[in-house]
Amino acid sequence: MAVVRDPSFWRRFSMAVHLDEEHADGAPATSSSESTSSSRSRPQLKHAESWLERQQKKSKRRTCICWLFWMCFFGFVAGVVIVVLWLKTSGLLDGKHDGRGSAAQAANTVTPIPGTGQGNGMGGTGR
Repeated sequence: MAVVRDPSFWRRFSMAVHLDEEHADGAPATSSSESTSSSRSRPQLKHAESWLERQQKKSKRRTCICWLFWMCFFGFVAGVVIVVLWLKTSGLLDGKHDGRGSAAQAANTVTPIPGTGQGNGMGGTGR
């Protein structure tokens, strides 16, 4: 039979056995020399959080943090994808946008003068 190597195992095991005995008897484990009147006069001491309760709280906290991390990670990835798609549709990633805005694009276009068939001579390469 293998020996348990965790030093706090026997302390937890002993505590669990005592708690189980208290719950089975329905009364706290007291010595027989104590009178019932003295046990009634002082309040029953409740055990602090047990090891199992602490482990369950840690597990719940770890689960919440894990879900929060993955939701933030996928939100970040979705945000990056949305920004890349938006930049691609606006032409910034394709090299179509020169960074000067629509005023520069308007100066490079030739607008025909009605009735003459020629451009207005205000820049552009259409001469």
